[in-house]
Amino acid sequence: MFADPLVVQIAKEDVDRKSGLHPQARPPGILDWLVEGCLRYLQRGASKEPEADQRRDREYRQESDKLAPILATECLINRRAG
Repeated sequence: MFADPLVVQIAKEDVDRKSGLHPQARPPGILDWLVEGCLRYLQRGASKEPEADQRRDREYRQESDKLAPILATECLINRRAG
């Protein structure tokens, strides 16, 4: 699964505050938008994730990996072992 930040900023004058938060209150265009995005994702495939997203995910994993520094300094790791 990929973390996907919201990279689109909607101008204040374009925000629809009347539609409410409940999905049934949203216009049908929202579902069309979701399906279109899903189809685009499936067509390009997960291996075609944008480079910026790949970089962000790598950095997040490195920052979150608390064991890597310990393993690197305290253990002998045989990368050829299967």
